[in-house]
Amino acid sequence: MIIADEYINSNIINAIRNIDINVFSIREHYTSISNEKLIKLSINSPRIIITEDKDFGEWILAHNIRNINIILL
Repeated sequence: MIIADEYINSNIINAIRNIDINVFSIREHYTSISNEKLIKLSINSPRIIITEDKDFGEWILAHNIRNINIILL
């Protein structure tokens, strides 16, 4: 499963869904969730996060987060 950060365009989400990949949209379910909570959501049940937020990667490095998969668009 892929977790789409809340700023990922709905066209991208729909395109991924159209090729039968399950996408959990933060915008649809958890608007304004913090990066920390998003990371915990991803780690508890391993998922790939797609984001456009460059600060997200810096946050992960600053907090020494391991075992997380992120695609920066």
